[in-house]
Amino acid sequence: MSQTTISTISNQTTSDRTGEALGPTWTSSKSQAKLATKQGPFLFTGEGSEIPSSISALIGTSKERLLISTQSFSDTAIIQATEGALERGVRVYMVIDSTGFESILNNPSCNALHGNVLLRERQERGLDLIISDWHLPSRTGMLLSTPLDGTMTSNAEGWAMELSKSQIDEFSAHIQHEFWSIKEGREVLAPEEAKNPRSIAEAPFTLRAIQNLDHILRSNLASDGDDSKAEASLREEKKWEGQIIGKSAQSSIVIHGEELAVGTNASQVIYSSPRDVDPSTGKFAHSGISLQLAVGTDSYLAGWDRTASGDWHSILRLNAEQSKAAKALLQNLSENPEWVGHSEIKLGDAGDKIILDGKEMKISDSQVLDLGVIHLDEMPDSSEVLQSHKPDLTTPKDELARECEFKWISAPPVPSTSASKDGLHTEWDNARDSISKRLEELDKLNVVPKFPGFGRKAKELQKSIDESSKKLPDILDSKTLSDLVQEVEKLTKEVGGNLDDIKAAEDEEARQKLEDEQREAHKLAVDKAKASIKGIETRLKKQNTDLEKLEKSAKKAKDTEKKRLESDISQLTPKIKQLESELKNAKEVSTSKFEFKAPAKLAKSKKSDDKSHKFLGDTRNSKIEIKIPKEG
Repeated sequence: MSQTTISTISNQTTSDRTGEALGPTWTSSKSQAKLATKQGPFLFTGEGSEIPSSISALIGTSKERLLISTQSFSDTAIIQATEGALERGVRVYMVIDSTGFESILNNPSCNALHGNVLLRERQERGLDLIISDWHLPSRTGMLLSTPLDGTMTSNAEGWAMELSKSQIDEFSAHIQHEFWSIKEGREVLAPEEAKNPRSIAEAPFTLRAIQNLDHILRSNLASDGDDSKAEASLREEKKWEGQIIGKSAQSSIVIHGEELAVGTNASQVIYSSPRDVDPSTGKFAHSGISLQLAVGTDSYLAGWDRTASGDWHSILRLNAEQSKAAKALLQNLSENPEWVGHSEIKLGDAGDKIILDGKEMKISDSQVLDLGVIHLDEMPDSSEVLQSHKPDLTTPKDELARECEFKWISAPPVPSTSASKDGLHTEWDNARDSISKRLEELDKLNVVPKFPGFGRKAKELQKSIDESSKKLPDILDSKTLSDLVQEVEKLTKEVGGNLDDIKAAEDEEARQKLEDEQREAHKLAVDKAKASIKGIETRLKKQNTDLEKLEKSAKKAKDTEKKRLESDISQLTPKIKQLESELKNAKEVSTSKFEFKAPAKLAKSKKSDDKSHKFLGDTRNSKIEIKIPKEG
């Protein structure tokens, strides 16, 4: 009766993942909008930004007064435009944050401004804007959310907005109040003060109180009876069309102790970043947008007041032109966003790139998941059972693809470690373990050396080690096992001998290298000694001449003069002896012969008769202490 051996079987299956539900997910849009550098009165920073040229043009139209309030001031075009305003006789006021203030003082391009503008340092955060001729019908202005430096064209996270005349009227009161109320800081009123600016002087007149009016609504200025149209308009908002939210997710303003929410339940929401935002249907994200807007019956702009405790604690009500541009921008980003939010979506509908649980991931067409060897719980009756075996197939959540191919090897169950073994099986296991352990040791030791000349031998030995390791599991008779033991014992001697040869060659190379170094050092010492002899002889000759003169003079001298000369002689004599000693040493070194001084550890340059090896022990005893089992 024949028996069929049940061995392992390779299995595979393919799973369609397109129907998997991903839950709340951000998906990348294939037709995302490329933000323009200008949208109506709104201008944006980044490559090709029109903000520097627009501000320069604004400054170029100023006739009598110009006020610049900013964090930093180093753009060349704007500096030149400001110089032009000074040449036209325009009175220029500037208030700059502390870092920007220092930069202006140390920037040679700003030298023409020193002492010709009223320059003040602002140690705390403030409003950023530029207004021109705010007392004239031709007044112009621009609200800023960017420093006036290189970031205007390199950083895509800033903006500027052209102000209406009524907005300029309100902002001029706010910025003038800020300018003249600064008490801590420095100012420059004359060119000579640029090197050492003075502390800010007292305000020249009594400051008028500022309040919220038609456009500006600042939480810290709200008071009963101020008749603020901006506040009244905000309170009347019932339905919000859309909102652009920045880094701060909270959008509300506190008025008279009451918190008024802005943009609640807006039908369209754009976030400046999808990070840390729970995605849902109706939410969009675009990393290139930095405006913070809310659109209802009126439109409102936030994020422009650096003195506010929150982005929406200061709000600007936009005029009709600004509101139209804001709605157009919101519509464009909603129709062509960078990221689209979904409350629920299937993997097959999610595109190629998503953000899931805050992690950005790519979705590929296919993936292969190797499950390795999977053992059945019970011994199968036939190989057909192994062929039909299918384990739990769980698709990975950290790697997504529309199709997943699973591969695995079905194998019979592994016998329990507690199962008893007969003596013959134990003998064979012990024999194989001993040989396997020796082969593993040889495999670790037999590394192809960097030292030339021994690589071929090491490769030949490695081939023999690999062949012996491959044969070991299949040996079932005592004769073949005994032959393999002899092969491994022979390999042990050869590996140990090769390592000894490598060590001897390395020692010889090290000895030769040390000899070369000593020879070079000796040559340098000889050359140095020869070069010094002439100098020493010259100094020695001069000092001997000086000594002879002193001795002759001392014989003729008397009293104090004689004592002084004897003192000079006593000081010069040791110096002459020192030079004589140096000359003697230099001559000895210059004529010396090279002698190699080998350290104790390199004294034996040839192979030693000692057969003890650091790793293998005594290589003369290469026997493997095992008992060859009998055949079963």
